[in-house]
Amino acid sequence: MFNLKAVERDRFDADISRMALVARVSTATVPALTKGKEIEGFYVLQVVLKRKDYDSKNILMLQKLIPQKLIFVL
Repeated sequence: MFNLKAVERDRFDADISRMALVARVSTATVPALTKGKEIEGFYVLQVVLKRKDYDSKNILMLQKLIPQKLIFVL
């Protein structure tokens, strides 16, 4: 799916156990919100880490690879 180098895959596998989109926050899901000028909504991505001293490059990589507005729950 993503063309990652072996080093990137290994680093990712060492830090991240699983991921799940747990919510979409928008006017459709939370009626009390008003539509923003630039952002209509965002997703909440739960990332289960294998260790506390994870490499922050993995989160930055996810941000670049997933073309959505995201909030990360680590």
